[in-house]
Amino acid sequence: MPRTRVATARDALARIEAGDITPAWLLIGDNSLLVDEILAALKSRLVDPAFEAFDYESWLADDTSPEAFEQHIRQVAMGSTGRRLVVVKGITRPGAKGPAWSQRLGAAGVERILATLAAAPAENCGVLVGIAKRELDTMVGRHRLARAVVAVGQPGADELVTLARHWARAGELELAPEAARLLVETAGIDAAIVRSEVTKLAAAFPPGTAVSVAEVRALAGGSREFTLAEYISRFLRRDAGGALGVLRRLETWGNPREIVLGIIAWLTNAFVDLAALRSGAGGPSWRVRDCARWWPSLPEVNRMLQSLYRINRDLVTGRPGTFARLETLTICTACRGNARFCDIQAGPRSFGTRTGGPGRAFDPALCPVPGRRPSRRKNQ
Repeated sequence: MPRTRVATARDALARIEAGDITPAWLLIGDNSLLVDEILAALKSRLVDPAFEAFDYESWLADDTSPEAFEQHIRQVAMGSTGRRLVVVKGITRPGAKGPAWSQRLGAAGVERILATLAAAPAENCGVLVGIAKRELDTMVGRHRLARAVVAVGQPGADELVTLARHWARAGELELAPEAARLLVETAGIDAAIVRSEVTKLAAAFPPGTAVSVAEVRALAGGSREFTLAEYISRFLRRDAGGALGVLRRLETWGNPREIVLGIIAWLTNAFVDLAALRSGAGGPSWRVRDCARWWPSLPEVNRMLQSLYRINRDLVTGRPGTFARLETLTICTACRGNARFCDIQAGPRSFGTRTGGPGRAFDPALCPVPGRRPSRRKNQ
């Protein structure tokens, strides 16, 4: 975006709350949650609820035109106490080769709308929504709209703390800064997950409650433990796709080192119980009662324990990429040793494909599935 300091969603919400609402807004980024937050805040401050059907308009860029935008932004508000709010979403969007213009408007149409926005009357408000594009930056500078830009990408941890407190106030809760920071550390830096945790807090406490650090730890920590248990359950049932989805959700939560240690501890205990079951040293414990049928082979269980040991050793010694190795191990749970080719070891291609670049020698010691041998199939 332009070289002027770009406002964040936190800045925008603070300005709206203080009543500092300018006629032009450009929301640039891919976080639809923050876009909706800012639009809802603008609508609540500007539009008279009795005349919302007349004074609030939201269009997709492919459904409007520069002439229509100019006509609607210059209309007089119907409500005597409110202002008109006109929104156009998708002026730029993801394309096959990077950010692309709206198909209907194109670059010329977007520039005309920017020119209209720059001259918008003070009694109304126009909002354009899109994603970052280099040519759009040039247009924004040309029409002197740099101060209208708000970055609505994934917020950082400090910004999420402020947003969590804002969402808590909207839910009639008072969230202390320390409690908000603990919530972000527990839930991670995904805005949608933090918002969902704040919603859970609002449902758990009556309006006006001052939520403490201990209460956040009890409620948000329970959600994190439940998600961790979901990953372990899917892993042990050899549901590689489902486990990967949960793992990538966990990857954004708090300290990755603590998460990997927790996963290794749970899985190690489960595979120790499975080893005891398959060797005849013990019966099925509560940890493996429902998943024992998915792991019938003692050598396979032992190799899984060895793989978990190697990941734990790498984590303790500070070797980077432990989450990537955990992802690889998760993918391997779907393999029963009957595949003729292993892409995980053979090359940097997607799992399950048969063609691609040159591979490297298969190393049975790195494979958790017993009985695997190098494929005789040559790389294409």
